[in-house]
Amino acid sequence: MIDIGTAIDPKGLIGDPACEYANIFGNPPDRPDLVLAPDRSLMLARVFAQQSVLNARRILQFAAVHSVLSACWSLDEPQSAQDFRDGQQRLELAAILKELIGERRG
Repeated sequence: MIDIGTAIDPKGLIGDPACEYANIFGNPPDRPDLVLAPDRSLMLARVFAQQSVLNARRILQFAAVHSVLSACWSLDEPQSAQDFRDGQQRLELAAILKELIGERRG
């Protein structure tokens, strides 16, 4: 049996390197004007792709998955209204990223 902690490695030693870029799309969380701007997400994906050997679409896919996972963490047992707002923002970001991924097909 594989330990999930070793299968998903935030240090980039094991797993897809596109995962390393996923977290930045939702930051800074107190700036929804930045986080929820589709042009910014697309720009980040393009810059990361140019600076690496990765595909921008794949980076967006990992960012979308990370956003949903982060929303689950925030909404699982929210301790405050801020946790709820953070979860909602992450779900909004995931929807935006999904649209960008769809636009980048082909």
